[in-house]
Amino acid sequence: FRRVLFRSAHNWTLDLGELRPLLSGWLAAEVDRRRPFLWLPVCFAIGVLGYFRAEFEPGLVAPGLGVLVAGFAAIALRRSFAAQAVALALFCVFAGFASGVVRARIVAAPILAQPVFLTVEGRIESVDWNVRGGRMIVRPHDVSPAIERMPDRMRVTFRGRPAVESGQGVRFRARLSPPPQASVPGGFDFQREAYFQRLGAVGFVTGGIEAAPDLPPMALGGRLVASIDAARNALTQRIIAIVGGSTGAIAAALVTGKRGMIPESANDDLRAAGIYHIVSISGLHMVLAAGLFFWGARLLLTAIPGLALRHPIKKWAALVAMLGATAYCVFSGSEVATVRSLIMTLVMFAAILVDRPALAMRNLAIAGLIVLVLEPETLLGPSFQMSFAAVAGLVAYGEWERLRHRARPAATTHAGWLAGTLWRLSVGIVVTALIAGLATAPFQAYHFHRLNPYGVLGNALAIPLCSFVVMPAALAGVVLLPFGLDAPVWWLMGQGVAGIEAFAALVARLEGSVVFVPRFAAFALAVMAVGIAAAALFTVPVFRFAGIGVAALGALIAAGAERPALILDATGRTLLVRGADGRMSLVGTQRPAFALAQWLPGEGDG
Repeated sequence: FRRVLFRSAHNWTLDLGELRPLLSGWLAAEVDRRRPFLWLPVCFAIGVLGYFRAEFEPGLVAPGLGVLVAGFAAIALRRSFAAQAVALALFCVFAGFASGVVRARIVAAPILAQPVFLTVEGRIESVDWNVRGGRMIVRPHDVSPAIERMPDRMRVTFRGRPAVESGQGVRFRARLSPPPQASVPGGFDFQREAYFQRLGAVGFVTGGIEAAPDLPPMALGGRLVASIDAARNALTQRIIAIVGGSTGAIAAALVTGKRGMIPESANDDLRAAGIYHIVSISGLHMVLAAGLFFWGARLLLTAIPGLALRHPIKKWAALVAMLGATAYCVFSGSEVATVRSLIMTLVMFAAILVDRPALAMRNLAIAGLIVLVLEPETLLGPSFQMSFAAVAGLVAYGEWERLRHRARPAATTHAGWLAGTLWRLSVGIVVTALIAGLATAPFQAYHFHRLNPYGVLGNALAIPLCSFVVMPAALAGVVLLPFGLDAPVWWLMGQGVAGIEAFAALVARLEGSVVFVPRFAAFALAVMAVGIAAAALFTVPVFRFAGIGVAALGALIAAGAERPALILDATGRTLLVRGADGRMSLVGTQRPAFALAQWLPGEGDG
C-alpha cells in the first residue's frame, strides 16, 4: 500500500488496478476476523434514526414488510457473502425503524392538552430531594376540575421539606402544563423524553401538600417502585447525616443514584474536571460493583479446600456478579444509563458462562442491539452515545494492546514484574482516560456545548481513589447496613470522596478547564460518529486511519457551523439578537433561566 501511494504521489495518478487486490485482501481479513457482525447494531441504529426523523408518526406495515423481504433475501442469498451482507444490513435498518414504531405505541399515554390549575389526588411513585425542596412523580387517582385526558404520571416540584415519602397518598393544588418542547432546535428535547417516560404533565405545587391515606393502592409494580425509592431516600439521608456536607451528598449519589442534594458548586467542579460521570451511576459503577462481587465470590470459593479443583468456581462467581449487579441496578433507580450498563455487564459475564472472552467487541455489539431493541429512544441521548463510544474505543485499544503483548518478553524477576505492573497500571489509567475522552468529545460538545481539556488529569487523579477506596467501602457499607454497623464504613468512604472533591477543585481551578463549543448541526456529529465507529470496529490499520480522517472531517464541518442571527423562545416573549459586533443581546421583559442555560453555552458563552 505504501508503494502504491508513493508511486501515485510522484505520478499524480492512482493505479486502481493495484489498489483493488489490496482492498479485497483487507476486506477478506475483516471477514476472517468476524468483524462484519459488529456493523449490524450500526445499521439498526440507522433505522432508529430514520424513525425519529420522520415528519409524521409512521405505521408498522412498511417497515414490517421491509423486515420480511430483507430477511427472506438474506436466507435466499446465503451462497453470496456480499449479497447476504447487504440483505442483513437492510434487515437491521428496517428492524430498527420498526422498533421505534413499536416502542412509541407501547409507551403511549395521555398528555395534558394545555396549562391548567388542578387539585390532584394520587400516590407518590418517587421523590427526589434537592437543596431547595424536591420533586415527585405522582400517579393521579382523581383531579378537579375534571379533565378529558388525565395523565398516567405527572411530575411536580415543591419548596421546603414537606413530610412526603414514596408510596404515600397525597392531595395538593398545582399549576400543570404539557411537557415543554426543546428550547432551541437540536437542543435537549424534554417533551420526547417525557413521552417515553409516560409523563403527561409537569408543573409545581402552589400550596401545601396534604396526606390522603384513603386513596386506593397502586398496582403491584408501582408499589415495588415506590418501596425501592423510599429505601433509596432513607439510605441517602443516612449517608449524608454521617458524612456531612457536599461530601456526604456525593457519597450518597454514588450508592443510591440520588444526585439532587449535591451543591451546584460541587457539580461545576466535577464537570470541569471531567469526572462528573462518577456521580452518574453507569458503566464505571456497574463494572466496579460487579467486579467486587465477582472477585469477592471467587476469593471465598477458592478458600474452600478442594472446591476450586473440582468445580467451575469462575462461572459460579460470574453468576454471583450477575445477581449482584442486577440488585445494584434495581436499588439505584434503574435509570436509562444504569440499565444500559447492566445489560453490557450481563453480556460480559454471560460470555464467561459459555467459555468465551468476556471483554470483546462482539459482546459490546450484542449489548448495543439489546439496548436498542428494548429502548430505541436512548440512541438520541448523550448517555447511550458517550458510553458506547468510550467502551468501543477502549475495547479497540485493548485489542491492539493484546497484539503488542504477544511479542513482548515477560519479566523474569519479581522486581521487574512489580515495576512493569505499576508502570502499566499508571500508563493504562492515563491512556484509557485519554481514549475515552477523545471518543466522547464530539458527543459532549454537541449535547453540552463544552469540553474539558484536563479531563485526563481529573480522571487519572480520581479514578484510582474511586476504584480502590470509595466503591469497595460503598459495597461494604450496604452489606453492613442491615446489622447497623455501617457508620464507620460510610465515614471511610467519605474520606475517599473528600479526596475526589479536592482533586476536582484543583483541576477545575486551572485556566481553560472548561472550553465552550458553539452549537453545530447533527450532520457533523453523524460524520464524527461514523468515523469513530470505523476507527473502533475495523482492525485493518488503513481502515482505522480512514475512520480517524472521517472523524476529523466531521470536526471541521462542526467548526464551520453558521451562527444564528436570532433565537426566539416558544412563548415569543424572549429573544436573543446578534448585533454587528457578533455579541448576543437579550430582548424582552423575562429572563427564562432554563432557556438561557440552553442558549448561551450553544453560543460559546459560559
